[in-house]
Amino acid sequence: MPYEPPFEITPDISTVALEIAEMAGGLSPASDLAASPTLHRRLRIQTIHFSLAVEQNTLTEEQVTAVLEGKRVLGPPDDIREVENSKRAYDLMSELDPFSLDDLHRAHGTMMEGLAKDAGRFRSKNAGVHDERGVLVHAGTPATYAPEAMSDLLAWLRGTEALPLIASCVFHYEFEFAHPFSNGNGRTGRL
Repeated sequence: MPYEPPFEITPDISTVALEIAEMAGGLSPASDLAASPTLHRRLRIQTIHFSLAVEQNTLTEEQVTAVLEGKRVLGPPDDIREVENSKRAYDLMSELDPFSLDDLHRAHGTMMEGLAKDAGRFRSKNAGVHDERGVLVHAGTPATYAPEAMSDLLAWLRGTEALPLIASCVFHYEFEFAHPFSNGNGRTGRL
């Protein structure tokens, strides 16, 4: 039996999805955003900055901008590497098949190159999220089941009839819940 994520579309979810769709509908190919490389660049900078800030990256938006422009920046080397890797990963998006397990590995490998020894590979050990006291607050899918869980999730994504906005939200939640990689799940999921 194919995997079916446990979710229910409520009236509130439908209302918010419609509101977002209306806003997105205003971004036609002729809109300022679509036609403005400056706005695209600014959005990419902010996307990378905020995605990495969630992961405790200490670089400011100005420093992220400088790194993306190829300028030298004083900052922790790993924080700089995270920005460089993110740019490369986002640049790959048009080449990636969103339903491909191989491309999921490729995206993670690019995002985590030089930051995780197992970049581009599912974790081999069980993992979880701990609070500041070290108490386990979430256990990811057992490592031995991560490949199957991701394969099932991508198959669901490919075949679902849910609206793309809702399907992407469900996918993101399920991806983060499974925690298939030892590190970089949040960054890869946001990508």
